[in-house]
Amino acid sequence: MSEFRYIQVKSADIRSAPSFLSQRRFRVAYTNKVTLLETRGSWANVSYHGNAGWVHQSAISTRVITLDPNAATARAQVSDDEISLAGKGFNKEVENTYRDTHGDAGFSDVDKAEAIRLDPASLAKFMKAGGLTPQGEEI
Repeated sequence: MSEFRYIQVKSADIRSAPSFLSQRRFRVAYTNKVTLLETRGSWANVSYHGNAGWVHQSAISTRVITLDPNAATARAQVSDDEISLAGKGFNKEVENTYRDTHGDAGFSDVDKAEAIRLDPASLAKFMKAGGLTPQGEEI
């Protein structure tokens, strides 16, 4: 019998190997169901629509995740504390409200930082030069 997991982040990168530095094969969006093939440390090998790859287990959940907050599965699978924490995210609505009450605050630096994208090869080179290793991984 197959085990399933649900994507609990906005978008999960599915990688070619169990490492943040490995090539991204594809992405799976929030709430989608993936089939668990195996686990290796903090990584899960999953399948989605016939494509397989590795995802960090922090991006998946055994709980059914739904976009409908009134659905019975959402009420049964998510605690009130989890709903409260999820509602405290910094999204466009929160940003606009904050901007309205704090007119002197600038978000351009935050936007620039969020836009930075590093290719895995450059990041691996930087980490190797600095003697850095992601916890639980080898470079």
